[in-house]
Amino acid sequence: MVDEQKVLERWLEYYEKLSNEEFPWNKETLTIADATIGPCERITVTEVHAAIKKMKNNKAAGPSGVISDMIKAADETGTIWITDLCNSIVREGKIPKDWCSSWMVNVYKG
Repeated sequence: MVDEQKVLERWLEYYEKLSNEEFPWNKETLTIADATIGPCERITVTEVHAAIKKMKNNKAAGPSGVISDMIKAADETGTIWITDLCNSIVREGKIPKDWCSSWMVNVYKG
């Protein structure tokens, strides 16, 4: 019989490792760069439209409840709204809390 508590602990261990994995990189290759001063480049409606077109259909929603099908159905008005939202996030430097969380569902395939 499987100890359910041990299974949950193993999943926790697995996802903690997966979420905090460090990839090797060479610090010596970093160069010193001057700080960027001035306004940031604005995200364009064309860029957002291209990104929306690449989104896959029929995918499950995350914590926000928004799915790609909804964004695509919003058409031009939605594209403009998302563009304005993204530009305000870049301008203010604050990412919505909803965007910092996700759900993981384990699916047994064996």
